[in-house]
Amino acid sequence: MTSCLYVAAASLDGYLLPRTAPDGDRLALAPGAGVVLMGPRSWVAALRRDRITTAEELARARGGVPHVVVGERRVWVPPGAPVRQVGGDPSRWWPSVLDAAGDGEVRVLAGDAETTDLVGGGWVDRTRIRVLPLVLGAGTPVLPVPSAVRAELLGATTEGSAVVLEHRLRGVARSGREAGPSGSLAEFLLARVAEDERAAVEATGARWVPAVQREPGGGWTDVSAWLVTVPDPQRGDGPGTTVASTGSDRDQNHVVRWDPARVLADCAVRRRLVQRFADVEPEVLAELAEPWRSHPDHRPEWRPQGGQPPSPGAAAADPEGEGIA
Repeated sequence: MTSCLYVAAASLDGYLLPRTAPDGDRLALAPGAGVVLMGPRSWVAALRRDRITTAEELARARGGVPHVVVGERRVWVPPGAPVRQVGGDPSRWWPSVLDAAGDGEVRVLAGDAETTDLVGGGWVDRTRIRVLPLVLGAGTPVLPVPSAVRAELLGATTEGSAVVLEHRLRGVARSGREAGPSGSLAEFLLARVAEDERAAVEATGARWVPAVQREPGGGWTDVSAWLVTVPDPQRGDGPGTTVASTGSDRDQNHVVRWDPARVLADCAVRRRLVQRFADVEPEVLAELAEPWRSHPDHRPEWRPQGGQPPSPGAAAADPEGEGIA
């Protein structure tokens, strides 16, 4: 029976290293790989990092191992390269993945929701995680819903200053989803947190700053719009590359206060609260779930005891509502 291995490079506090880091790819391409599955963003990052433009360059950089890009988003593939794209229900295309693997392993590279969902869906039977002596503080978790996965440690080895942990997964149902109507409130919350984290990680830069300040002496006033930018390292916290424009200074102030770094920090706190109170204070989880009460997977019985329907003005804070144009 062909084995399916989920591989990742992570920090000590359990977050994936950036896609630009090659550590996860090294695990995926190590001897024994029959086929490598990647999400579309990880695929594009690998092409850019290794400057791959032809099938020959792909073979040299990635060892000639066949690749499968998982997801509905279409990506560029070098003509003639042994790469195919799949999407939708894995049960339809999984047999072709096993055929491509031959006598080797199916390696699933962490980093995209499309590949992480294969773990929750029961398509992966082992994990191999390379843990580096780094603390990121926030980011994308190795497994966004740890409570849904049970694992048995198979072994641990050292590679320089890193430790490689291998686990066998137990009791993972083939749901293909992080959480849904049949999941627990804790799983629902962890899934929403993971969604917010993915959006923040994929945004431009970690910190945003205003490019114009109207206060006397604030500087950078000769622009025609209220701009939000990443900081320019040559100017300290001054404006750099523009990431958004807003209609007013009030909108600008709101967007800047909720930059990717702030969202990731907020997600880290929410995850710790869920993990701490899941089994002892269900009412705390009910309160944490209130911002997502309009989500289609939120259940009426999850509302806080004595909770009142939101006021008309509360719709403006609904994360499922319309965003800033």
